[in-house]
Amino acid sequence: MSEREWALPPEPGIKLDQGELLLLDWVLCGASRLIPNADLDYLLENWHDCRISIWRAIGQLKAPNANDVKLAFTEPEAKALLALCPTTFRWGTGPDCGYTLKQKLSKFLMGEIANDNENKTYNAPGDKPTSGPAA
Repeated sequence: MSEREWALPPEPGIKLDQGELLLLDWVLCGASRLIPNADLDYLLENWHDCRISIWRAIGQLKAPNANDVKLAFTEPEAKALLALCPTTFRWGTGPDCGYTLKQKLSKFLMGEIANDNENKTYNAPGDKPTSGPAA
């Protein structure tokens, strides 16, 4: 067996940049009221823990050459955040972090976890990698 067959899949999670992380924090702080009559405690159980993990990730971005950080989500968290986050959102004149965040959350929920180091997609933790779009 080759070394490739013994390689572990990437750590589960979603790579997020600072704008996407700040958008998640903003959503958890008050934008969740965008859904009428929805209580954040009902939409996202343990949202306090989720917010703390977001701020830990923001702190990791302070390291030199850190442009993004991988943040792990549970399926219920990803579903709630996908519903809560605006489809389009910009901080000032920056990139549309709302759209990229929703893309990443939806790909995570569909089981498409991208590995940036190689051109491979893992369908779920433990599944065999596939190369390229035709695999």
